[in-house]
Parts: sequence; C-alpha cells; structure tokens
Amino acid sequence: MKPSSLWREPLVHFLLLGAVLFVAYGVLAPESDEDRLIDVTEADIELLVERYKKQLGVEPTQKELGHLIDNHIRNEILYLEARRMQLDDKDTIVKRRLVQKLEFLIQDMVVPEAPGDEVLQDYFDKHVEDYRVSAIASFDQLYFSPDKRSDALADATALIEQLQAGEIDHEKARQASDRSPVGSVMQGQNMLRLNRQLGRVFVEQLQQLDSASRDWQGPIESGYGIHLVKLNDWVESSLPVFEDVKPQVERDWLRQAREDANEDYYQTLKAQYQVSVAGDGDAS
Repeated sequence: MKPSSLWREPLVHFLLLGAVLFVAYGVLAPESDEDRLIDVTEADIELLVERYKKQLGVEPTQKELGHLIDNHIRNEILYLEARRMQLDDKDTIVKRRLVQKLEFLIQDMVVPEAPGDEVLQDYFDKHVEDYRVSAIASFDQLYFSPDKRSDALADATALIEQLQAGEIDHEKARQASDRSPVGSVMQGQNMLRLNRQLGRVFVEQLQQLDSASRDWQGPIESGYGIHLVKLNDWVESSLPVFEDVKPQVERDWLRQAREDANEDYYQTLKAQYQVSVAGDGDAS
C-alpha cells in the first residue's frame, strides 16, 4: 500500500485520534501513582468466589480463581481509563444507572420506625377503598366471535330471545355459539381477574346485570367479541375489617413512609441547585 493511500485509511485515523486523546488527557489531567493503583482486596476476592458459586454451584479452582481476578483487574483498568477519558459524561445509560444506585442507597438509608396500631388504623381509614374486596362471580357464558360472523351482536340477541322464550335449551344454544377463548364456565372469578381476561368494558357491563337472576342475560361486550351470561353465583364487593388486612396495611404504610422520606430528601437536594428550563421565564 502506498504511503499516500495509507493516510486515507479509517483505521489509521482512529489510531491517531486515540493517541491524541491519550496524550491530551496525560497533559491536561496529570495523575499521581495512587491514581494508577488497582488494589484487589480480600473482600473483592471473596465476592468473586461467591458470585462464581452462585452461578455454577461449586468453588472455583485456583486456575479459575486466577482468571476471575485477571478479569476483575481488566474491568477495573478499562473502567478507570473510560472515566479518565470522560466517556461517562452525558451518557444516558450511565446517568440512569447512577440515579438508580443513589435511589437504592437512599431507600436503604431510610428505615421508618414500626408504626403503632393507632397510626395503621388512621392510614386504613384514609385509604379504605384501596382494600375493598372485589365482587366474585361464577357464571356460564355463550360466546359470539366477530371474526366468524357477519353480525355477532345480532346473532347473540336472537339467541337470547329464544332462550328467554324457552324455545331452545342450553345445549343447543351452546352449539349455536362459538368456542370461547377463555372457556364457557367461569368459576369464582373476581373482577380484577376478569378485567385482565376479558377487559374493562366486560366487567363494567357484568356488574350492571341483575345479580339475583339465574336466567341468561346480555348481550355484553368484551375485547374478544359478544357474550351471553347466566350468573350461577354472585358475591358482592365488600370492605374488610381492619384486623383482617393489618399486615398489608403495615406494608403499605412503610412503603408510603419511604416514598415520602425519599421525596423530602430529593426536595432538600433540589433546593441546593438552580434549575433553568429553556422557554421558562424564571429559574427555580
């Protein structure tokens, strides 16, 4: 290769740029010998061994331990060099990871004292609807697929009229419907689970049905299509007694206390900064 063409090679440009950066950082950021010290402590080695055992279930051999230590040293050196070259500056992924580590650290630092019954009762009273027990339904259903029919709603309406008039029995009605993607018999289903299976619209319409009736009702709609429903059992939604949900209330109180403490800490930090947002008239 001719010398003149060599200078046009991208690899040569990359190596030259690396050399320039290396020299520049050496001049602009002189270091002491301590900045170049990689100290592999006993605690570091114990952590490497524990990680190895956790992954493979056995102790590393001396040779394997040597490889682990060499890899640890390699990572430390490359990490420090990346920091010296400021490769972490304005890196979104690095920034997000550091934010997460600080948030975890704050959570570990904030350990609220265990609340007494009076505090928990007060929290329960203020958030009582969060602990409401969902209604529970058991029912048979007939499904009408809009993918298999030109007008699933019309077919369902015609069939329920026949059922209510006694012109057709359950077995023939089942044969006239389509196979349901969630089954034809739903037993002891709470509204949260039905919401995940059939969607919010289905649950809302199901709750509007006559819960005392054991006749076919509908049609009602789901994310899958159209349904006729015959309720076999219905347990109304209810509010629990405090003592029955006390452990959950305590967990929720502790979580909320940590979140409040974390927010207070953040606001304390924010007060130490001047924040300027483009397009906003005043800095905060």
